[in-house]
Amino acid sequence: MKVIFGVENLTKNFSNAVVCIGNFDGIHYGHRKIINTCIREAKRTNTKSLLVTFDRHPKNVFAELKNGQPLPILTTNEEKNILLEETEIDGILYLETDPEFLSVAPEEFLKELIVEKIGAGSVVVGYDFRFGKARKGGIELMLQCGEKYQFDVVHIQAVQINGQVVSSSKIRNYLKQGDLSAAEQALGYKYHFSGRIVHGSGRGTGMGFPTANVEIDNPRKLVPAKGIYLTKVIIDRREKFGLCNIGVRPTFDESDLVIEIFIYYEKDVNLYNLPIEVTILHRMRDEIKYNTQEALIEQMRIDKQNGLKLIKQYN
Repeated sequence: MKVIFGVENLTKNFSNAVVCIGNFDGIHYGHRKIINTCIREAKRTNTKSLLVTFDRHPKNVFAELKNGQPLPILTTNEEKNILLEETEIDGILYLETDPEFLSVAPEEFLKELIVEKIGAGSVVVGYDFRFGKARKGGIELMLQCGEKYQFDVVHIQAVQINGQVVSSSKIRNYLKQGDLSAAEQALGYKYHFSGRIVHGSGRGTGMGFPTANVEIDNPRKLVPAKGIYLTKVIIDRREKFGLCNIGVRPTFDESDLVIEIFIYYEKDVNLYNLPIEVTILHRMRDEIKYNTQEALIEQMRIDKQNGLKLIKQYN
């Protein structure tokens, strides 16, 4: 799989490729249907398969321009690459995304990108694909342009699970609501994030539960709902289980969101600045404000024991 940044760096061996284009945030089951169709069509026509996406989510480009609320993303570019390595896609093209690029009229967008710069033979798109200025371009225009500029268009219908259309926006809502089960079903894998272990307040150590405070690598990465989660972590190539608290420590009247993980069977306390990968396995409970520190410590003991019972299932 070849990863290409910038359409100007696309090599000639991708000429006449079967292209799938979209945000692909999450690489969920709906995306995989599009990607697998792209791969299958490329094999059928003996050409290359090329996934075309954006180096930044278009909504975040405009949010930055207008000082608006950024959209939390499900997958960073690095995570997309890792997930796509599991497929047979031949290449990934990241388009340099800026307001000027996103303001091109829809037909001009297709003509310049798909026809002139990529030279695609076929284009595979999802049920809700929109493109061009103000997202005015849709499947009808795509089909018209395919006939006009002589490229095939394959339109993929929505994937449904339990009667719900699989989409990135719905998965974001599932995670924000703490519905891990629905998110995992739609994604096809357990949600995860990576970061670095940083210094915290040290309060956990004082209560007998030392924690690793995590600073997520990409500030745009979506953080699930506040609560206590059983997680699997990788630190320095070592795999461990951990209890992750995502919250604001309401018992101590704090307000900054923190991600802190009590790591089972971890004796090394000098983990600062080490990279950490966190996979969320199970949501155990909501974040709760306790009247006393002693009540919180007792609940943490209960959480630890409940976590150990769950670990047996995952082992």
